[in-house]
Amino acid sequence: MATTATPVFPTDTRVTGDMLADFVGERVRIVGKVSQIDTQTASLRLGDNELVDLKLSEGVVITDSIIEVVGILEARRVLRVDRLLNMGEDEGVIEISDKTTRLMHKPQFANMFGSMYGDHPARYARAVRAETDEARSQS
Repeated sequence: MATTATPVFPTDTRVTGDMLADFVGERVRIVGKVSQIDTQTASLRLGDNELVDLKLSEGVVITDSIIEVVGILEARRVLRVDRLLNMGEDEGVIEISDKTTRLMHKPQFANMFGSMYGDHPARYARAVRAETDEARSQS
C-alpha cells in the first residue's frame, strides 16, 4: 500500500506587534497591511501600528495589501520571510487575527494551540495589556 508524504513545515508562532520583542530569533507568523514594497523588501503595518521590515525570499510575491507572513524574526522589526499568504484587501482581517492571536496566548487555551502558546508569563501579560488598551481606546 502506497502512502503519501505530508509536507512538514517548521513550527511557527502567531504573534502581534506588541509581542515581537519576545520572539527575536524565532519563527513567527504575522498579519498586516503592506505599506511599502520593493523587489526584495517590503514594510508591513501591523494591527497595533507596529511597522515591520520584511526581507522577501526569492519567489515570494505580494499581490494583495493584506498579507500573512511566516519567517525568522531577525530583530524586533525585521522579518526574513520564507512563506507568504495574500489575504485580499479587507483590513478587518488584521483586527480579527490580532484578537485571535491574543486569545491563543492566554494560558487557559495553551492545550488547544500547542506548547508555544500560553506558556510565557511575560507574553501573556503583554497580550492582556494590549487587549485592555484596545478596549479603552474603543470606548
